[in-house]
Amino acid sequence: MKVTLAVDLMGGDKAPKSTIDGIKISLNKNDEVNFLCFGSKDAILKAQTVLGNKRCQFFESKDDVTSEDKVNIAIRKKESSMSLCLKATQEGKAHASISSGNTGALMSLSKLYFRTLDGINRPAICTIIPTIESTAILLDMGANTECTPKNLLEFAMMGSAFVKGACGVANPKVGILNIGAEETKGTQLVQDSYKLFKESIISKNFTGFIEGDELHHGKVNVIVTDGFTGNVVLKTMEGSAKTMKHFLKSYLMGSILGKFSILVGFPCFRKILKKVDPNRYNGAMFLGLNGIAVKSHGSSNAQGFANAIKVAFKLAKTDINNTLKQEISKINNE
Repeated sequence: MKVTLAVDLMGGDKAPKSTIDGIKISLNKNDEVNFLCFGSKDAILKAQTVLGNKRCQFFESKDDVTSEDKVNIAIRKKESSMSLCLKATQEGKAHASISSGNTGALMSLSKLYFRTLDGINRPAICTIIPTIESTAILLDMGANTECTPKNLLEFAMMGSAFVKGACGVANPKVGILNIGAEETKGTQLVQDSYKLFKESIISKNFTGFIEGDELHHGKVNVIVTDGFTGNVVLKTMEGSAKTMKHFLKSYLMGSILGKFSILVGFPCFRKILKKVDPNRYNGAMFLGLNGIAVKSHGSSNAQGFANAIKVAFKLAKTDINNTLKQEISKINNE
């Protein structure tokens, strides 16, 4: 099955170069993907020069959603590259949409065009995070800064369905991110959520609270938190990975012994840096919508955007939304 992806060329700190080059990488690696590209006149001219007409169609937008735009402003920009990109998927011209742009605007526009799945009040942003063992996702990562216990329960249900359908984990374990593992610790939100989870349909897979230093262990597959905390955690992960990369390079290149160790251990160092590279885990899905919208990091480079494209391609190829509907229905009927 050929997959068509709608791309917002204008979103992101390094756009449109990062988005155009990311598409080029994907075209060279995947013969089953086609693109609908939306952007300003200049961006379209650059894209046509770099990509040609190789499985790409180009559409000029008359506006742009900036990182400073408030949601109400972004929604009014009906002819923006972001809006046209999502509209193409809503109309069935594309299987999924991808943007590195303003997260709040992308979520609001996605809800406007796709609507939410039955039984879901608030969509959430989720992504796979690097772990020592198994597979783990974190949600919400910024779509909902203020949440109720019921919202967190919905996130847990959607996350469990996603991990089952997209990652093949039969019985995903669920945990709530907290400042301690003890039942008496945490804010009122996590305390009330703990009680609700214990009494809910996912209670058999609920492991309790999980602390920040256990995120990457992989012992919990679905890590649930509010969007404010989740976004802080995500940015901290990215910053820590960049800091580790900086220290490795500076210390190893700072002495003859260090340089020699690079020669000896280069394959290992390369694997480590690749494992923790934020661009490798780029591409977060908005769970809970009747359509596939993938958010790429605003700071992602071309390879990072290509990885987001890879995520969108896989989600469309596996018909993830139909899988989510089926899994959520199973959970509700248990």
